[in-house]
Amino acid sequence: MAIKYEQRPFTVTKTAGNSSTYTTQVAQTSDNKLLVIHDLTDDGAGNFIGGMGTVSYASKSANFKAVRFDRTTEAYQQDYEDAKNFDVAVGDGSGNSSSNGLKGGSYSTASVGEEVLAASSVVATYRVAPAAPQNKSFTYQPDAIVLDLCPLTSDTVVPGSVRFVWMGQTYDDFEGVIYRNRTDTDVGVPSGNMDYEGGKAMMYDYVVGPNPQTVNIVSLYTRKGKWKTASIFFRTQAAPVKPTSVIINLVDVHGGNISVQGDSQGKLTGDHAWGTFDYQSGCGQVLLGDWVLDSALTAADKAEWWYSAADVGAVQPGKIWRPWPVDPQSIRINSVTYVYLPIDSSIVGLQATTLPPDGRVPIFRRGYYAALSHTTDMAPAVLTAGNLIDVGRERLSRVHLIDAHGELIHTGYVADLNMGAISIQDTTGWAQPVTVRHAIEQLFRLPDVQINGVITLDSDIAHDFPMGSVLSSALVAGDLEANVSANFTQASWTNVWADSPIGNKPTASYDFLNNKLAMTNAGGITERWALVFTSTTQFYVMGEHLGVIATGDINTNCAPLNPFAGVPYWTLPKAGFGLNWGAGNVIRFNTVSSLYSLAAAMVVQAGSPEVIDHQFQLVGRVDVDRLPA
Repeated sequence: MAIKYEQRPFTVTKTAGNSSTYTTQVAQTSDNKLLVIHDLTDDGAGNFIGGMGTVSYASKSANFKAVRFDRTTEAYQQDYEDAKNFDVAVGDGSGNSSSNGLKGGSYSTASVGEEVLAASSVVATYRVAPAAPQNKSFTYQPDAIVLDLCPLTSDTVVPGSVRFVWMGQTYDDFEGVIYRNRTDTDVGVPSGNMDYEGGKAMMYDYVVGPNPQTVNIVSLYTRKGKWKTASIFFRTQAAPVKPTSVIINLVDVHGGNISVQGDSQGKLTGDHAWGTFDYQSGCGQVLLGDWVLDSALTAADKAEWWYSAADVGAVQPGKIWRPWPVDPQSIRINSVTYVYLPIDSSIVGLQATTLPPDGRVPIFRRGYYAALSHTTDMAPAVLTAGNLIDVGRERLSRVHLIDAHGELIHTGYVADLNMGAISIQDTTGWAQPVTVRHAIEQLFRLPDVQINGVITLDSDIAHDFPMGSVLSSALVAGDLEANVSANFTQASWTNVWADSPIGNKPTASYDFLNNKLAMTNAGGITERWALVFTSTTQFYVMGEHLGVIATGDINTNCAPLNPFAGVPYWTLPKAGFGLNWGAGNVIRFNTVSSLYSLAAAMVVQAGSPEVIDHQFQLVGRVDVDRLPA
């Protein structure tokens, strides 16, 4: 480590102190001789540092050691530019560079001595003490010292990477300033400036201590010239990003401008650019370069670091990717991001706390079900009775005939879903021409759903699903059957719908064990029911949500009609009624339907309308590839 001091005259002026110091100055003559000037002060008690001598104040004499004969010097040689010497330096000296026996270059030491030359002089300075002790204070600004931290390289120093210890003090760099004793909680004392280009520290404020000629470097990184890159990874400050709104501007190392823009599919394209961008997460990657023909490259091109014969034709036939370096400090990214307002639960009808900020709910989850389907139309045609239509594919999931007014035709034809054929029987009342719409479908379970949109299916695809097929989420209802969940009696009606008796039981009872309540899937609903007696034989039928819907008596089967299904909600056999019923007695029971409840809600974000109409389709499945009856 070389330390360069600012030049000063040989005339030395010293002031009184309370500690002994010893410094040297070295100068070189034209005949390559080294002249050394020693500055030695005592400690105020007649002693020189390191036992170099003493001072007798009484006799006004001093004894000190002027020269030393036990000095040595060190030399270091590094031959990295020569391939053979480099191989020896990093190897074992025999051409086997895998050995770790040697590192770096060559070191050597030599003994040197000093002598007192002719015309040399010894200058002693002293001060006569005053008659009485006096207190003095003064401020001293030492000369700046230049520490050459990188004497053996021309690389520039990386800002923020410098830390060294000098004369017992630790120094760090920050934004071009050298600070002393800097910590996470203390900014430290400004002590110098850092020249990153030349690798030198100009120290103007330092604490004098032992071994001023030694600088211990704890950390220091260098880099080869100005940084450039041909590969960029980036992320926008906010996401999601509006498609096609990403624009990247760069400047290459030659000063040329490059503009890169994303398309609707997330591809980034432009001059010398190739990349991709994820609008949902705001993350992207751009490679700067061009695909060039291998046959057009010169021998010098093929000697570059980026060229590899194995890469030729790996992506494009006969071509290889040649990087186009850019200045990373010139990168500017422009994008438009979406910001979603809080969801109003009173408008949506759902608890907003259960929804993501943008209101979108994931419809595919690992372990859930999904249906892959494809629907297509045949060209409209005029059909007559006796026509047999082959749709061109088998094992259909459903078939619809649509008239000229866009209405479904429900009668007059028979569809063979397995064979993919439709037999026309009667076209009376049809608005011709008629469009045949048919669909194929397959149900899958999802063993894996990834955030990038890749979905794994649990079985092979059994149909030829063309482009335009749709993957839909599927809700599995399981086994559904109408049933009775509770039944009991109580002495009086309290207008409270509870699932256990309230108050005393009546004298009479109904035999539910041997006269079970009969229900059908078509007519049954989920409801709490009460039969409230108005006399010893008469009662009215009331539902918790439907209210009073019918009357009855114990001598007739009770079967109130479900007007939507055309069949009774349930049937209560007359044989189950016992005796001794009285006014106010109640028979209570609950029914559970075979229906599967779901809610289909569409949330439209605020903004200008972009489409004329929205539509969706709910399809019920009760068997594989079969239309529900």
